[in-house]
Formats: sequence, structure tokens, C-alpha cells
Amino acid sequence: MEMENEKKERKMKHVIKWKVDRYRTDKRTGVISPVEPSRYVQYAYDELERQFPKE
Repeated sequence: MEMENEKKERKMKHVIKWKVDRYRTDKRTGVISPVEPSRYVQYAYDELERQFPKE
């Protein structure tokens, strides 16, 4: 019971380092601009919304 109350020190500390691939042409790390959906994707979204309407 006493050991459950004590906070244990983690053995591994994870550090996430973001990097841009050297082969990427624009070298941006932020949000990318959205791509225009194709007619098929737009049709699929419309069908899903028709079958499962928002309440």
C-alpha cells in the first residue's frame, strides 16, 4: 500500500525531436495548406453525411 502512493521515477525519458527530411523541397515544419478534394472524395463525404446525419 505504501509503495502505491510513492511516485516512481521513470527509467526512460522520451524527447521528441522534429526534423524535416532533407529531400523535402519546401522545408516547412508548420501546418500545410489543404489539398482540394477530388470529386470522388467529395462524393464519398456527401454519401457518408447522407447515411449518418449529424444530430
